[in-house]
Amino acid sequence: MKTQSPHAAASQLHHLQFVRGATLRLFKDIATENLCAQPIADCNHVLWIAGHLAGTDDYFLGEFAGIAPVQPKAWQELFGMGSKPVSDTSKYPPLEKLLDAMAARRAVFVQWIQSMSPAELAQPTDEKWHKYAPTIGDTTYFLTWHEGFHCGQLSTLRRAFDMEPAFG
Repeated sequence: MKTQSPHAAASQLHHLQFVRGATLRLFKDIATENLCAQPIADCNHVLWIAGHLAGTDDYFLGEFAGIAPVQPKAWQELFGMGSKPVSDTSKYPPLEKLLDAMAARRAVFVQWIQSMSPAELAQPTDEKWHKYAPTIGDTTYFLTWHEGFHCGQLSTLRRAFDMEPAFG
């Protein structure tokens, strides 16, 4: 079996952490009244995106690392695959709580990846994940892509809110 080089793993983590920095910049300065705004019918809104990203790391830790989820069960219904964002802010945790959950679960995910040997990172994922992340180490690529996808949504929301671009 081919192993993953330590350089490749470090590069993957760099990109994962880079995209998180971009995501956090996109969340900055969004007005409270826009947290559940859906300027395009049925689009993902700010609170949904934050909860979904936190939930994704939590899910990946359970799926691949065997680390039990820590987020409330109700969050799966609010933010999980197939959930539908609603415009009622009272249905969601505050943005700061979601951002804290994003940070906490990402830190655990990064520590887990850093704890593995190149051979462990090269272990194949099961068949349902193989096309997205063929190896355990490749889960970082998938998470980077996934978060980048939602960064595009945040960027579009910011434009709809007449905000300055987060990157310029």
